[in-house]
Amino acid sequence: MGTYRNPEIIIDTNGELSSIERNRAKTSMAISSIGQELRKASDRNRARKATNWNIYRQNSEASLAVQEGIVSEGLKKGIDEDTLRNQAKDMMSKFANAKIRLEQSTGYYDGYEADKSYVENTKQTLNTLPDLFSSMSLNVDEYENSMKSKGLGSNAGQINPRFTEPQFAIMTDIANNRPGVSGSVSWKREYTPESGHQWFQVAKGSSIKDANMKMYEETGNKKYLEADDEYVLSYTQIRDNQNNSDGNIYNETTYIKNPSIMAKEGGLGDILSKTVVDDTTGELKEDMYTTDYFERETSIEGMEGKEIAKRVSPNVDKIDQIISPTSDTWANLMTRNGPDTLSAYIETASESREVDGENKFFYKPIMRDSNGRIMKDSEGQVMLGDEKQVGGDEGYFETEYNAENSKRNGYSNEDYKEIQELIQYDLLKRTGALSSGVIQRDEQRSQSYKSQLKPKTPKTPTEGQREVSYKKRLIDENLETAIEALDKDPSQVTLAGLNNLKTGYAFEIPNKSRPNEITVYSKETAASKDRSIIMEIDLGTEEGRDEARQNLYSEFGVRSIVDQEKPIFEEGAKERFEKNKPLLEITDELRYSLEEKDEDTKDFKVKDDEDEVTDMLNKRMLRDGRTLSSALKDKGIEVKEDTYYAGTGLQYLNIMKDGEKVGKEINITETGKWRKEFLDAIEKELLTDTEKEIVVEGYK
Repeated sequence: MGTYRNPEIIIDTNGELSSIERNRAKTSMAISSIGQELRKASDRNRARKATNWNIYRQNSEASLAVQEGIVSEGLKKGIDEDTLRNQAKDMMSKFANAKIRLEQSTGYYDGYEADKSYVENTKQTLNTLPDLFSSMSLNVDEYENSMKSKGLGSNAGQINPRFTEPQFAIMTDIANNRPGVSGSVSWKREYTPESGHQWFQVAKGSSIKDANMKMYEETGNKKYLEADDEYVLSYTQIRDNQNNSDGNIYNETTYIKNPSIMAKEGGLGDILSKTVVDDTTGELKEDMYTTDYFERETSIEGMEGKEIAKRVSPNVDKIDQIISPTSDTWANLMTRNGPDTLSAYIETASESREVDGENKFFYKPIMRDSNGRIMKDSEGQVMLGDEKQVGGDEGYFETEYNAENSKRNGYSNEDYKEIQELIQYDLLKRTGALSSGVIQRDEQRSQSYKSQLKPKTPKTPTEGQREVSYKKRLIDENLETAIEALDKDPSQVTLAGLNNLKTGYAFEIPNKSRPNEITVYSKETAASKDRSIIMEIDLGTEEGRDEARQNLYSEFGVRSIVDQEKPIFEEGAKERFEKNKPLLEITDELRYSLEEKDEDTKDFKVKDDEDEVTDMLNKRMLRDGRTLSSALKDKGIEVKEDTYYAGTGLQYLNIMKDGEKVGKEINITETGKWRKEFLDAIEKELLTDTEKEIVVEGYK
């Protein structure tokens, strides 16, 4: 695995304790002094009673100091300090007593071998303890840093949720005292003469139990059921994984980071910067482009005739040839790193889709002619073939290590070529080589055509042409207005002006804290009252905007249209919106949770039951890790069951603000009515007057 910090606990050549954690000056001085005394004691181990007492005192003091060093080395906020202190105390006390007996003995005694083994094992443990503690620290730090900088997901560099132990994530949350989790983290040590001292970190509590139960329900593996509310993580396992020599910097035992093929560290970034990519800009080098000229209809407004246009586009065949060995390098690395890491990479380079309950990965391969050259259409766009699946379920391939497959890390020739093909496509896409380029009029070469140009003869458009033109204008104007709103006042983002492009279609923002994400729904079916998702739009990126425009052009024919007034943006609107995002997240997550339905039964997942409501509030989490309940409490709001009606068959909830009941009770037995009342009551207490204006009025 990767390199890691190694704070020092040093053992001298005689195996005696000499110092601990040089970076901590006081501890270092204390341990160094103790080590000197231990060496003196060892030289006098056959002396008189007085000296034997000195041995006892010095060994006991040494063990106490080392014990404190272990505690200071291993502590992390949120972890039960007493368990670590007790384990260190027990180990060092037994070490000191065993060492005293050995040093005081004049010959073989009953228990000699056990004492000798214990002393040797303990010395070895003290020598390796920095590795153990720092390995765990690195494991946790890299996880937390990756979560903070990249997050959880399928993109390169993110923590892959498919390969992350949920119990480990909960353990780190408990250790950092984050809201929304319940439990404790402690230490455990086990000793055998054969294995020596083994250290473990133990997470225990209701959150761990919930995760174990969920894993059992999903996998059927009884180990999760037997674990109950406990999760045990071996320090030795983490250390050994980091110290292994397979070069896999992505698999961290408890989680996997999605491989970043373009990264300079661990990826192909350095190699690519020496061949096709500019190291400064991250874009293709100038010599990776080609220029071609062609005749076309003139682009001069109001004129008709011919001109010469120039297309500057990536020389995809040249790039393809250069990076081919590079893709082979990555294929070898990914297949050598094991099926899980390969699967994580495949997820970053393809599209995932659930088919028959199984997660599968798909992409469209680049089309090539009989000579292996990349094919382009008339517009200069690289042609892609029919969609194909990569590997089997979860992107796994069957492997077999035989004489033929060993050179491909156990993969068959056919499977290995499939992996190489995906990697080549991924590299070409990420470097920008698949772009169709830029087309513009070549003024110099068009001079000879100038005299042949003539004014364009006006043509009366057909009804169909007028409709298409109007459709295009409407889509363009609504998109541009929504994009402008994102920059000036996100609360006014809407594509509602396109709601009637097709009868029954609706453009909605499911989560108002993320107004860039817009969903297009179809008309409700008469039978189920359900509606399907036509497309999902993300206006937050240039790529997403371009894709939205093309999809809208392709999808919609116009029959009746409702136009949309362009909004007026007030100064400071975006800043106010960003300030109130946390409130939007609370209200939207609460609304989603109460309105979410079971796919099969179409029933609400949260039933008309006060226990289910409070349970949902305690379990549903926001992106910052807080539960809905804790997020509301931060605003002084609590939801409590009304005990007055207990046993009557009626169920009520009270809304509390700063400890006082507000408004009327919410009668949960009023099916179809109470959910809106509950949401309205929470929103009313949650938002200030200013916040109401921004959040509520902005989304009428």
